[in-house]
Amino acid sequence: MKLRTQPIFQKETATEKTPSIGLTKTEQKTTADIALLYTSNCGRITNIRFKEMAADIHAILVKYITEYGIFLNREIDRLFKHITTIHSQEDHSEYSQDLEIRLEQLTLLNEYKHVFEYIDGNRKVEFWRRKFHEQYRTILGQIENLKVSGRYNKLHEKLNTVQGLIGVDHFCGGKFLTEGFGALYRDYQIETTKKSKETYHVVLENILQEDYAATESAMIDIDKKTANPSDIAQIEQKLQVSLHNLMKNTQKLANSLDLNNDFKAVTESQIQLINANTDKICTVLMKPKIMAMINEKIKLNLTEFEQKITTCLSTVLLQAISTIENFMETNDVLEAELNTERLLLVRREIDNHFNLESVTEKMNEIKKRLDSLGDHLLVKIDLKNIQQYPTHSPKDLVVKLQKAAEYHSAKYKKVETYISAEIRRNFQTAIDATCAAPIEKRSELIDPLHYSLDFLPDDLQTLFRTQINKLKDKFLEESLAYKRELEGFLKSDIVNDTTIEKVNGFAIQYDREKRDELLTILHSGVLAKLASYWKIIQAAFEKDEISSATENMRHVIKYRIYAPAIPSTEQFYKLVRDLISKSVRTYSDTLSNIFTIQKIEAVDQAFTNLTLCIEFSQSYPEKINDLISQKVFQIIIIKLETMHRNWEDTVNDFNLALIELNISALRSLLEITDRCDRVLQNIRNTSCAHPSIKAFVQKMKKVLGHSELISNFKKKINELAQIFTEKLIRDKTMRFETERDQFFSNLSTSLKTFKLINTEFPKMFLSVDFEQIERDLKIKIEEIKRKLLTYATQTDISESEADEFRTYYNHLLSFEKYISYPDVNIPQSLELAEKHILDKVAMLAKNIASAGADFTKVAEFFIRMKFFAENLSMFEAKINRTIDECLKSFKASQGPTMIGQLTMILEKNELGARLMSEHSGLTGEDWRKRREKMQKQDDLEYVLKELTGDDLKTEDELATDIVRKRYTVFRSKYDDLISKNLAAFNLKTETEPKLDVLISETKALIAEGVQKYGEIKWDRSLRDKIPDLLAHIFAVWTLKNTQHYNSMRGIDSARAYLLMPHVAQVISIFRIFGLGYTKDTKLLGISLHRRSVSNDLINNLVEVGTGEGKSIIMAVVACVFALNGIDVDCSCYSEYLSMRDKNDFAPVFQALGIDERIEYGTFNRL
Repeated sequence: MKLRTQPIFQKETATEKTPSIGLTKTEQKTTADIALLYTSNCGRITNIRFKEMAADIHAILVKYITEYGIFLNREIDRLFKHITTIHSQEDHSEYSQDLEIRLEQLTLLNEYKHVFEYIDGNRKVEFWRRKFHEQYRTILGQIENLKVSGRYNKLHEKLNTVQGLIGVDHFCGGKFLTEGFGALYRDYQIETTKKSKETYHVVLENILQEDYAATESAMIDIDKKTANPSDIAQIEQKLQVSLHNLMKNTQKLANSLDLNNDFKAVTESQIQLINANTDKICTVLMKPKIMAMINEKIKLNLTEFEQKITTCLSTVLLQAISTIENFMETNDVLEAELNTERLLLVRREIDNHFNLESVTEKMNEIKKRLDSLGDHLLVKIDLKNIQQYPTHSPKDLVVKLQKAAEYHSAKYKKVETYISAEIRRNFQTAIDATCAAPIEKRSELIDPLHYSLDFLPDDLQTLFRTQINKLKDKFLEESLAYKRELEGFLKSDIVNDTTIEKVNGFAIQYDREKRDELLTILHSGVLAKLASYWKIIQAAFEKDEISSATENMRHVIKYRIYAPAIPSTEQFYKLVRDLISKSVRTYSDTLSNIFTIQKIEAVDQAFTNLTLCIEFSQSYPEKINDLISQKVFQIIIIKLETMHRNWEDTVNDFNLALIELNISALRSLLEITDRCDRVLQNIRNTSCAHPSIKAFVQKMKKVLGHSELISNFKKKINELAQIFTEKLIRDKTMRFETERDQFFSNLSTSLKTFKLINTEFPKMFLSVDFEQIERDLKIKIEEIKRKLLTYATQTDISESEADEFRTYYNHLLSFEKYISYPDVNIPQSLELAEKHILDKVAMLAKNIASAGADFTKVAEFFIRMKFFAENLSMFEAKINRTIDECLKSFKASQGPTMIGQLTMILEKNELGARLMSEHSGLTGEDWRKRREKMQKQDDLEYVLKELTGDDLKTEDELATDIVRKRYTVFRSKYDDLISKNLAAFNLKTETEPKLDVLISETKALIAEGVQKYGEIKWDRSLRDKIPDLLAHIFAVWTLKNTQHYNSMRGIDSARAYLLMPHVAQVISIFRIFGLGYTKDTKLLGISLHRRSVSNDLINNLVEVGTGEGKSIIMAVVACVFALNGIDVDCSCYSEYLSMRDKNDFAPVFQALGIDERIEYGTFNRL
């Protein structure tokens, strides 16, 4: 009902057919009517509260029903006005239907007395019946008047309104059911239908005649609602076909225009028809009724029609213009003139209806070209180029101009006279140029002139033919006098600078005088001489006779220097240059591959040849500087650098092999350097002065030769022999396992090396007695074995004696690891020593079993066993297993409660305390006692008071306050998690609490991130999560270790057997992560003397006392880092303790899914 207090018109839009909230359903109306009566009667009851509630509900109902009545009245008024005021042939069916529905809703409310009363229903019904009667009388008079006046268009509109009001007949009742709006509509519809049929035939006739203006006028009298639908469809179809054919025929006419026909025929038929049809299309575009009856495709074609016809006509006219241009290109000026005149007449007629700008521009260009025809022809035809006369005949051009002059004498006679004069002048100029040309060129020039005579105009052919024939005879007689002078000179064998310079002078003279034949003879003679030198040079290089090659190369180079006018000198110089370049590259390649070439003499010869070629290239520094180019020199330098680098690499390989004592590699490298040493000495002794070679020689003097390498090898072997003089047991080998292993590894390497030396270099190191070295080494090992077994067989062993035993045992173990002598048999001695020790441990185990309830002796025996485990670490695992078995047996025989008495004795001894903390049989009791002893460690204020650190100051309580608050958050969360999970733990059906939810919550606190190596992403948001995260991790740890709690459940102190973190442990983790760490606040590098909390992860060391839970602290810190995606190493001095811690916390790591990120081990291993 509260919802219904909103006004109806806010809930419903005017376009809705029925309200979504209203009295539209029978049950709604019935309920509303009964509710009005009931709430009204409730006013007479005595219960005031109920009476007030009923009054409120009644008021809400009345308000809602009243608004609903207003809403109905507004809707009826809106729909009635829309139907009666829109004067068009719009479809009123939707509004008529809505009006009928609203009237029916108003009428039906009459059945519900109280509802009808509150909406004032009687008054509304009477009002609307009276309104509809008045509208009927008004519209009846209007229709009669329109019929008499013949205004059928308006009559159609009125009938459309009457049709929309047919739905009110039922509402009005009485006579309206038979004589209302429905009867009025049916009577006049028959009249309009008859009129529409007559108009239909008139429209079809106009369409057939293509009289579209008359068609538009006639269509006014057609009403689509009263007309036969097939008639309307026929009109639409005929209209669209007529327009389509009109456009199609017009385009066909435009495309078929032929401007070569008689112009009168064209304008009277095609162009006039095109213009008329275009006018018809324009008329249709302005007639709305016609446009309304055609489809969208025809409309689009009508809109684009004028542009299409314009494009079509432009294309036709441009083709005609193209024809004119072709006539002008072929110099048919008469045809171009006639076609231009016809085209101008056609364009003038078309321009009245179409805008042809592109055609107009092209026509103006054509007219301009025709007006300046003479200049155009001179630019187009090169009359100066006589050789083009056969392809562009001047004779044909003059003939065409003469024909054009007959049609336009004044315009083209002048052009024809001007062109003839130009032809005559240019031909005479060509004759004069031929006479002035060199003798040998004249015959070449006179032939084209003779051939071009046939393409001159007839009068000019007669003028020039005699002159051309006389010149041809003259030129033939002048070419024989210059051939005799050269023949004797080329037969001479004298080759010197003067002779070559004279040859060069002849070449220049013949070239200047254009004596091609003599020049050819000269070139051939020089070419033969140079070819002879070239063969000798090639043969000399093939035989490595560089001296002979350089002598003949000098002749080639002289021709190149002193006879540059002869092309072959440059050709053979290039051949020589390429050959010497190729050769020096080959020599340098050979040198760079010195260590892979077996025939070392070839390498030695390559260096000699290389220096000779380089020295020769420097013989002509002023005149020839590219015999060996800079690029080739760079290649030579690179190859020599490669040789130097290869030699240095060989030396480096030797040094590396010497360091690694790779004897086989040393032998191979020394063989290589011995074989190549002669080349090195040749390089060092060369006298070549070229800077590149000198620099290379200096480098090669610095590399080590074969003799230097032999010396270094001997020095290294002598140093290696010194290791056999050292003691096997030294201070460093006793204290450091890595030093011990390195020493025996080196000793093994030395032994293997000397064995190889005896094999690979049997005669080089006769001074070293390898067999004596091995005998001395075995004597030392036997002494160590003896001492080891002496300590192992003693009845009792002190701590210092245990240290000696461990020293001997570890040294023998390392020796056996790297050096093995079957006759020494170290494994047997080690096994025997181990047996003696384990026998002692076994005896102690028997003593424990026989001691019974004598806890003092039992404790003494356990402590002695722990002494052996801790001081003889090589047997630690076996002894600890024995201890675990003894504890298990003791607990089974004496009962769990007796363990407490044993631990009271053990805790008094340091070894006993460690035994309690490290062995599972005593772990539960150890936890309880630790909690009892460490009560102070669970006192927050005590721990904070004892807390010290670099960042803590007596005058600044900021850090401790922060740590206190963080711990309070941690403790509250931890206790809550433990309580909830223990409460849900069913001891009867479960071995440990279900932790799935707890683990999911832990992982959700911090998503695993991607951390870079050496970098930890740590910000304030992560820092603030630490207390909550630690509470979850410690809760997992506690609940994963409930075995002692389970066994003690039911006793008052059962909770004491839970593994729970101490305050000091949690505070230590806070300090490791920098929680509470304060630092000076600085601004622009200046201290403000005010401390603030750091957001960073501070790299802190935290000192924790003995027995205060270092293992727990380290494991939980590792969990935090691992959950952040960081790999963690947890290090310890003892392999046993490290593995114990790893196994203790493995369930926690696995539960959190981080076991692969955390690694435990000793410092050495990690």
